[in-house]
Amino acid sequence: MKNKNLTRDMTVGSPFGHMLSFGIPVAVGNLCQNLYSALDTAIVGRAVGTQALAAVGATGSIWSLIMGCVRVVDGFGIAISRSFGSKKEDRTRKYVVMSLYLTLIIAALVTAASLLLARPVLEFMKTPADIIDDSVLYISIIFAGIPFTMFYRLTTDILSAFGNSKVPLMATTIGSLFNIAVDLTLVIVFDMGVVGVALGTVLANVICIPLCLRYLMKISFMKFSREDFRWDGKMAKELLALGAPIGCMDIVTAIGMSILQTVVNTMGAAVVAAYVVAHKVIELSYQLTDIVAYSMSTFMSQNLGAGLVKRAKGGIRTAVLMNIVLSAAIAAVLVLFGKPITALFITGGEKAVIDIAYPYIAIVGAMVWSLAMLFIFRAALQSTGNTFIPMFSGLVELIFRLSVVFILPKSWGFYRICFAEVAAWVFAAAMLYIAFKIRIGKIEKNTPGSPV
Repeated sequence: MKNKNLTRDMTVGSPFGHMLSFGIPVAVGNLCQNLYSALDTAIVGRAVGTQALAAVGATGSIWSLIMGCVRVVDGFGIAISRSFGSKKEDRTRKYVVMSLYLTLIIAALVTAASLLLARPVLEFMKTPADIIDDSVLYISIIFAGIPFTMFYRLTTDILSAFGNSKVPLMATTIGSLFNIAVDLTLVIVFDMGVVGVALGTVLANVICIPLCLRYLMKISFMKFSREDFRWDGKMAKELLALGAPIGCMDIVTAIGMSILQTVVNTMGAAVVAAYVVAHKVIELSYQLTDIVAYSMSTFMSQNLGAGLVKRAKGGIRTAVLMNIVLSAAIAAVLVLFGKPITALFITGGEKAVIDIAYPYIAIVGAMVWSLAMLFIFRAALQSTGNTFIPMFSGLVELIFRLSVVFILPKSWGFYRICFAEVAAWVFAAAMLYIAFKIRIGKIEKNTPGSPV
């Protein structure tokens, strides 16, 4: 890959063209990543059994909780992207170094805390006794790999801030293929069960980090001096002010998901397995809408950094139209083919699991447009430097998830989980839209004569 192709200046040229060119590699990379994640689920469900599938699935919400801490680095990417858009190369390098220091500190703290709390949290969530030992074993291995997860995410965030989505695609593809090979070898050949799946996930992140670093060092202005490595407390606070609310948002959202998981855990292993599969299908389905928002975020951050407010707003309109089309297609596929898709994850004899999972897939899938809008306006607000309101949106999601699941009668069973998810998306998206309109209006007012 030639040096001139390692960055993309989104302050000139077609917004749609930039988002499409940037988004396609991200889409392919996410597809690879989610396919191997789905394959993890399928391998466990088909090669090990429903009980092991439930054990892995029962850790989903606790992992989401810890991912909130991991996602603090995404806020660092916002600062780097805006600095890159403003053409301040010295400051951009300094942001990169300070992001590295903060990632080291956070990774050490999060890894230690998560390993200590894994079993107590799973017990508090009422994880069934027949699967909790496998759940603890699986998630402990994943937690031990948190430093690698955070550094891999940081390197891809930095590359993306520079408008480069091709190297993260290359790394993700290599990592995904490696993960699949390790899964098949350790689970099927060596019969290592959930341990094999967890090791595959951790090792995939390990091998991707050197590749990303290699290409980062090829970028012309990423030539560091001794001065770049001096600690800057003011910049550290600035990065944490952007990153911490993003992490808190994910943590609050994960708390809501953990409570839902706790409710699901009381319904038996079959329902837990159905929820695992259904949630995985929905996660796969909305990846493209998330990618549109992610691409728009990089576009917007660079343009706001350059003072091009009207151009940044044009990126929002383009992203909304793209996600409306994508959401309609996703809804049609999930409603029409939800059952056959679910059957791919489990053995043929588990018809009861399919029957439980399908209503979630159909109901939540039909409303995925609301999640698409949530993605767009949350990313847009974060790109303006406001990460507090998106954090608050996580609290809105929590409130509506819990309100619906506990207000609806228990006789509704698993349907309570379906409607709780939808309510959380709709109300959070509405709040984010209103907050963004107010925020961008103020920015535009304070940036007169912004060129298109």
